This record gives sequence, C-alpha cells and structure tokens, in this order.
Amino acid sequence: MASLRRVYQGVFVACAALSVAVYAAVFWRMPLMGEDFAFPRHYGEVGWGERLAWIAHKIPEQTASWNARLGEQLAIVWLNLPAWLFWLVALAAFVAFCTLIALVWSGRRDLPLKLTLTLGLMFALWPGLEIFFWKTANAGYLQPIVLSLVCIVAYRSDASVTALAGRPWRLAGLCLVAAGAGYSFENVPMALALYMALAWWLSPRRRVAWPALLPVGAMLAGWATLMAMPSTAHRRAFYLDANDVHDMGPAYYWQRAGEVTDTFFDTTGLLFALVVVSLVFLAVQQRRGRLAYDRRVWWTILPAVLVVGSMLAAPYTEPRAFSLAWALMFAVVIEAAGVACRRWRWAGALCALALLVSAGLAIKTLTIYEDVSRSFDAREARILERLGTPACETGVAVRERHFDYPYRYFNNRDDWYRWSLWHVGNYYGCKLVPADGQ
Repeated sequence: MASLRRVYQGVFVACAALSVAVYAAVFWRMPLMGEDFAFPRHYGEVGWGERLAWIAHKIPEQTASWNARLGEQLAIVWLNLPAWLFWLVALAAFVAFCTLIALVWSGRRDLPLKLTLTLGLMFALWPGLEIFFWKTANAGYLQPIVLSLVCIVAYRSDASVTALAGRPWRLAGLCLVAAGAGYSFENVPMALALYMALAWWLSPRRRVAWPALLPVGAMLAGWATLMAMPSTAHRRAFYLDANDVHDMGPAYYWQRAGEVTDTFFDTTGLLFALVVVSLVFLAVQQRRGRLAYDRRVWWTILPAVLVVGSMLAAPYTEPRAFSLAWALMFAVVIEAAGVACRRWRWAGALCALALLVSAGLAIKTLTIYEDVSRSFDAREARILERLGTPACETGVAVRERHFDYPYRYFNNRDDWYRWSLWHVGNYYGCKLVPADGQ
C-alpha cells in the first residue's frame, strides 16, 4: 500500500509540475491580443524612464476616460514593462491563485496534497483559460481575484477572524488587500463584503473581534470609489446603449436570467456537477463525524451564488465574470478529492487518472496556443517589416485571424483588433487598414 501511495504521489507531483510548466510556457509564448494593444507602446531599446513616463500618462487617462478598475491599471503597468517581468508576476499569480483555492476549506491541513490536485486538475476543470493567458484578463481578472481569495481565506474560520483583532499589521495589510479587491469589480465586492461580515457575526467573540470589520469597510470604500468614478458610469451607459437596453424592468431581468443561466451552464456544467457531488459527499462525511469544518466554509457558497446572480444587472454576459464563483466551486471539488484520496486507495487511483487526463489537456492547450501565436506572430512580422517605410504612411493591410477552438481553451479577441486598428496602429507607430474582403 505504501509503495502504491508513493506512485500516486509521484503522479500528482509530476502532473502539478507539468501544469505550472505549461502555464509558464504558454504565457511566455503568447503575443499581445485584442485589447492588449490599447495600453502599451511598441518599445525598442529604451530605458525604464520612458516606460514609466508612459505608464504615468496612461493610467490617469484610462481611469478618467474608460475604466478605473484596479486590474485595468495593472494591465497598463505590466504591459509597459519588460515581458519577463509580467511573466514572473503572472506565474506568481497563478501559483498564489491555486494555493488560495487549496486553502479555502481546510486551511493548511494536507496542503501539499490539495495544492498538487489544484494545479494538476486546472487544465481539466477550469471553464475558461482566458484569464490565465490573455494578458489583459490576467491583470484584470486573475490578479484581482487573488486579492478576493485572500479575503475569503482570512475569514474562513473563527480562529482566523479572531486573530485579526490581535495582529495590527496583518489587519492593516488585509485592509489594503480588501480595498484593492473592492476597487477591482463592480459586481464582486458586495458579495465578498457580505461574506466577511457574516463570518465576523458568526463569531461568539465578535465584540472582541470588532477590528475584523475594518477590512469589510475598506472593501466597501474601494467599491464605492470605483462606482463613483465618472468613467464607470460612462462605460455602463455605453454598454447599455450598445446592447439596446432602454427599459430595465421585470422583463429585462427575466431575459437576463435566461441568458446568464445559459452561459453559466454552457461553460460550467462539468464543474457544477462535480460541486454538487462534492458538497453532498462532504456533508455526509461531516454528519458521520469523520470531518469537522467551520460553518463559515459552507457559507462560501453565498458569494459564489451572488456573483453569478449579479450578472443579471449587466447588459451582456462574459463568462470570465464568473471567475470568483469558479474559484470557490473549484475549492469544494479539491477538498472533496483530497478527503477521498486520504480515505480510499481507489479514490487515489481515480484522482491520478484524472490528473493524467488533465496533463493531456495541458499539452493540448500548449499546441493550441502555439498555433495561435504563430498566426499572430506572422501578422506582426509583416507590420514590423514595413516600419519606417512609405507603406506605414499609406496603410499596411492586415487581416483578422479566425480560429476554431472552444471557448474554454481560447477566447479570440481579434474582432476587437479588426475594429480598433487605430489603437493597434498607434501601438506600432504605423497606419493599419483592413485587408480586402474584410
């Protein structure tokens, strides 16, 4: 049995390492795509001064004119710094993201096992890989969601809530994290703040632990600041008009409920089914006295549901808006898988098989993004060859790229590229025009 367990552990570690390696390789290889071109300039051999000066100019402009979210400003920073630095940040964010998912339910108990499961199963179960590999979404979604998960983990047990009151530096740091999370999204912070406040209220020592409410206030302050920005109102009005929404009555919300539900289950069906099975399994194990969870972790279902439900107020549905809900759902599956692997050898074998399937999907993801990258690189090479020539004055013809890959692997943003050629042209310093037939 011991030797068999070592085999399982070897498979788990190898598949987890492969996931990290594939993530690192794809992110390093993936060129700019879609909205990525709106933020940086095409740098040659320039110093840090010129890059930082452009960042200092672009952030206030973007905040005032279109999008004030923290993630948008992070995208401006990372896309204007050397590519290797963004690569390091993205890799750290991915590992932190997986670590926090593993911590949500049972904290550090069996963390190595849960972390290898999280890393190893990511390519099999995560519904939309765009937040990992599309650079704007990595900065705008993955990194702020890491901040959100820090807040969830900090309130996952009575001990952690109470400890905040006696650790001023941790409390101050969490207030900064919470403010950043609040300033990151229009729909997520209220769900997070409600969970954090509920976690505090459930504590029998809540009067002593009142400082744990300070991060809740910080999150609400960050959210209120974002919502008070003129660009937030402008962007919302723009999308309402673009989607021909003029009456937000009951009929509108009924229609949106159907659209959100369809999009959710189209992208999340497998993960949702596994969550239902996992919740039943964990509830049975706890009822039989084999497990003991703080009741707060069961309440993590609340922000997941609220995040999905909040999409009814938006005039359109982007699956990546479910990302925090996906992360909390993923945490349930990982906890159940970890418990099962500890209890039964057959469960370990089943998890090892699932990890091997996920490893195969990771390799498939690598080949998909290699194909996408070659296509984008060829188009960019054509533009770079004409820099400084009369063709850049009259207009270099570029063609939109089409790919037949499912959403969960790749979300093609080349439609934005086609209709925003002036943005892309400004990036290269070369006039671009659509090729004939587009």
